[in-house]
Amino acid sequence: MVFIEPQPIQFLPLQQQLYPDPNLTTENPGFAIHPVTGEWQDTDRLRSKYPWGGGASNYAFEQLPPEISPHHFLGTLVFGPVQSFLGAGQRLRDWAVASWLCHYLATATIYHWENEGGSVLLPLYRSSPLLRWMNTGVSPDPQSFWRPELPNVMTGVVPCTTDEAAQNWLENIKHLLLKEWSLLIKNIERVVVEQERTENKRLLDGVGWQVIHRDHRFLWSVYHTWAPITQDPPLSITQVNKQIHDELEKQKLSRQWQGTWWSGVTSPTAGSLSVWHPGLLPIDRNGTWGIPPSELDHWWAGLLRHHSALFSSREKLNSIELIKRLASLPDYIQKALEMRWGHIPPACPWGNFPEQTAVAAAWVPLLGQSIPWNNRLQDAAEYFELEPRRWGLPLIDRSHPGYVHPQLLERRNLENWSLDQDLEGVEQDWKDFNLDQWSTPIQWHVGWRGDGDHIGQWLSGSQYERENLLWQKWHPTPQQIEDYHLNLVPAQIPNHTHRQLDLPHVLDLSVLFSHWNKLLYPLVEEQYPGKVIFAGGDDFLLLGPLPQAVEMTSDLYRLWSGRTTALTSMLEPPVPGWVKYRESVYPVPSEIMTFSLGVVIAQRRIPQALWHSHLNEAYKKAKSQGRNRVCVRVLFNSNQIIEWICPWFLWDLLMGNNLVQSDNQLNRWEKLLQYMEPVRMKQPNLALAETALETLWQSVGLNLSWNQVRPQSEHDTFLSEWEWWTNWVALRVFLARQEQNRDLWMRKFREDGL
Repeated sequence: MVFIEPQPIQFLPLQQQLYPDPNLTTENPGFAIHPVTGEWQDTDRLRSKYPWGGGASNYAFEQLPPEISPHHFLGTLVFGPVQSFLGAGQRLRDWAVASWLCHYLATATIYHWENEGGSVLLPLYRSSPLLRWMNTGVSPDPQSFWRPELPNVMTGVVPCTTDEAAQNWLENIKHLLLKEWSLLIKNIERVVVEQERTENKRLLDGVGWQVIHRDHRFLWSVYHTWAPITQDPPLSITQVNKQIHDELEKQKLSRQWQGTWWSGVTSPTAGSLSVWHPGLLPIDRNGTWGIPPSELDHWWAGLLRHHSALFSSREKLNSIELIKRLASLPDYIQKALEMRWGHIPPACPWGNFPEQTAVAAAWVPLLGQSIPWNNRLQDAAEYFELEPRRWGLPLIDRSHPGYVHPQLLERRNLENWSLDQDLEGVEQDWKDFNLDQWSTPIQWHVGWRGDGDHIGQWLSGSQYERENLLWQKWHPTPQQIEDYHLNLVPAQIPNHTHRQLDLPHVLDLSVLFSHWNKLLYPLVEEQYPGKVIFAGGDDFLLLGPLPQAVEMTSDLYRLWSGRTTALTSMLEPPVPGWVKYRESVYPVPSEIMTFSLGVVIAQRRIPQALWHSHLNEAYKKAKSQGRNRVCVRVLFNSNQIIEWICPWFLWDLLMGNNLVQSDNQLNRWEKLLQYMEPVRMKQPNLALAETALETLWQSVGLNLSWNQVRPQSEHDTFLSEWEWWTNWVALRVFLARQEQNRDLWMRKFREDGL
C-alpha cells in the first residue's frame, strides 16, 4: 500500500484560518499536544504533524486519504448484535474467540470498503496486523494478530456523487460483510468435515450444517447511513460525521435484529436456537423436535469421547456456540483463514487460553510455595492421566512456572475424565485425594468491563466547551514559538474560544486510546495475574482473581487518569494526561475524560452467560448513576447479589487497606453492619445521624471521618442515603470474609508443605 501525503489545506481549515500568514510552514515539529488536556510534551507519541495544526498528529494524517472529494458522501455502518454474540458462550475461551471473530468481520469490512474505492476514517486500522495480512500475507506482529481491537462501527468516505449511488454502494458493502461471514462458516465446515473423514465416527458431519448456515445467515443485522460532505448551509466534515452518527443512533434505537424459526430441542442458553446435532433439519425442511432427548444425550456423550479438548460433559451447544467452539481450535481457524485468503496465518494461541479454575486460583502461585501445591495435586493429576498444561495467564506461565493446573479442584470436571467409567467411583477416588477440601482457591473469579464517558461528545467537540478547554492551549504561544524555533506568527484566537476540531483531531482521540491499550495489556498481564479479553478504543473486558480485585480496579483508574500505578509513574513535575513507562512518555486519557467501570465478582457455578450479562449491566449502571464511577457486583450461587456504586474520587478512601487496623477485619466490619441497622431505625434521616455514624466508624477501628468524605462530594446526594453506606459495608464484609477463608486455607496449605 503506497502512502500519499494528505494535503493540510483540506484537513485543517479551522486551524489555518487562525494564522494571518497563508503560507504556513510544513515542517514537522518535535512536540506532541495531548488531545484532551492540551498539555505539551517532547515525545514521538502523538507527535504533531505541523506546528500550527492544533495538535493534529502524524499518525492521524497517516489514516487519512490524500484528499476527500467535496462531491462524495460520508457513510457509517454498524453490525450487531455484538453483545449477545459475545455472551453466548460457556467457556472463557468462547469470549475471546467471539471478540476476535467480531474483530475479523470488522477488518474484512474495512478491506472491502477500501477495495471498492472508499476510504475508512474510523476506526484506526492502518497498523492492523490482520488487515496487513489480508492484503499481503505478512503479519509483522504475530501476537497482535490475534488481539481483538476493532469495533463494529465503521465510518468513511463513500466514493459516490448521488444519494442513490451512495445507498447502493453501502448496500454492496453490507452484502460483502455478510458474504465474508458466510465464507468463514463454510470454510470452518470444510475443515471440520475433512478432519471427520479421518475418524472412525463422523460425529460432526451431517445435514445439521444446513441449520448452522441458516442460523448464521440471520445472525448479523447491518445498518448504515450516509450524508453528502458538502451541504447547504456549509458544514465541516466533523459536523457531517456527527450528523450521520446521530442518524445511526436513531436507527439503532428502532432496530429489530433479524431472527429465524428453529427446530429441535431448544438451546438452554438461547431460546430461539436449537441444541445442535448432525441430523438436525431446518424447519423449512420438515425439521421439528429432532431426535429424542436420550439419543441427543448419547450423541453429545460420544462427541465428548472423540473431541474431549473441545467439549465438556454438560455442554449442549447451539449453532452459534458450536461455531465459536470449533473456531477456538487453532488448527481449524488457521486452516479456515488460509482457505479464504490464501495465506498461512500466525500460530493461534487460543489452545492456551485460561479456564475459570485457572483465573480463580491465579493468586496461589503468587505465594511462591509450589511444593505444598504440587504435593497435593501432582499425584492426582497422574492418577487421572491429565497432561501437564499451562495456566493461560501470562504472569503465571512466565514468572511462576511449574504449578500444577488447578482443573483438578473443580468437581464438575470429573464427568469429562470419567467417560465410560463409573462416575461415583471416580468421585470417590477424587475424594480420596482430599481435593474436595481444597475448593477455596477456585471459589471466585472477577470480570472488569470499562467504557469511556461522553465519547460521542468528545468526538463532536462539544465536550471541550463543557470542560472549558480553550483553543489557545493547542496553539503555540510566542514563548513556545521562540523555544521551539518555529517559523510562525502567533495564532489570532478569539478570547474564551473553546477548542475547535478538524478531522485529524477526531482521529487523534482514537490514537490516544491506542496508546492507552498498549499500557493496559502489560498492566493486566504483567503486573497482575489477569487476562485481557478485548481492548479496543475506550472499551475493554478483563479477567482476574478475587484477591487482586480491589488493587487492580484502583490501578485501572490510576492508569486512565494518569496517576502512578504498578506499571507507570507520573512525570516530575506531573503533567495531566502524560505518564512514564520504561523511560518513555505515554499519553493516557486523563482525569478530564472520565470512564465508568463494572466489576462483577462471580461464584464459580454462576453460568458464564449470566456473568457476562451482569458485566454489561454493571458498567451501564455506573453510567446511569452519573458516570465517572465504578459499580461492583457480587453474584452468589444462591442468586443473592451485593451491589455498590462508588464515584472514583471516593474509591481509594473507602476501599483502601488503611481503614481498619486489626488482625480480625471481618469481625470489625460485621459489627459495623450490625450496629448500623438500629441506628438507621432510630434515625432514618442520615443527615441528622452523621455524628452517630462517625462514632460507629471509630468504635470498630475505622479511620474515617465526615471531614474526609464531604469535601470531595459536595454535589452528590448518595452520601445521605443509608442504603449506600450499608451496601459499602456489606461489600467490605464479603471481602473480609473471603480474606479470612483464604487465610485459613493458606494455614492448612503451609502445614501440608511441612
